[in-house]
Amino acid sequence: RAVGEILEMGAVSSREKEKEYFGFITSESERLSRLIDNVLDFSRISANKKKYNIRPGDLRGTISRTVETFREYSGPEGFDIICRLDDNLPSLSIDEDAVSQALINLLSNAVKFSREEKLIRVDLHRREDEVLLCVTDRGIGIARENLDRIFEKFYQSGSDRKSTRLNSSHIPLSRMPSSA
Repeated sequence: RAVGEILEMGAVSSREKEKEYFGFITSESERLSRLIDNVLDFSRISANKKKYNIRPGDLRGTISRTVETFREYSGPEGFDIICRLDDNLPSLSIDEDAVSQALINLLSNAVKFSREEKLIRVDLHRREDEVLLCVTDRGIGIARENLDRIFEKFYQSGSDRKSTRLNSSHIPLSRMPSSA
């Protein structure tokens, strides 16, 4: 808002600074739109009303683009994201936006709950008849006694945990026929 008010008052020293401010407003507007879309999507998912656009897609490309975009977001936080993507993936039908959103949520949690060791690994690989997307970080993790509650609406594990341990999310993205 403040940047918009500065522009509105004409208190900008140069055309370059004005362009920079307009770029900032645009990127923040896009970020807020994505945030609103996420909230609406989560609401639809909770109500089992989310519609997916599943079609043949480029999972490897989707993951790669999402990680690159997220690097821009996490860069100022000092995070190093290592991304390993298997070249030997089968053709899959996916909702690229939903996959990207799920990965952004996992990466955001990794940033949010990692304290000192700022390393995140993203691995996409084939294992027998599955394609797995694994996001691994060194954040606080989830206590074993809370694992059965992670899908409860609005549940968040206690933030009083001090230990840092390997925390990994593995998402099976597809079960393929054994002949694939």
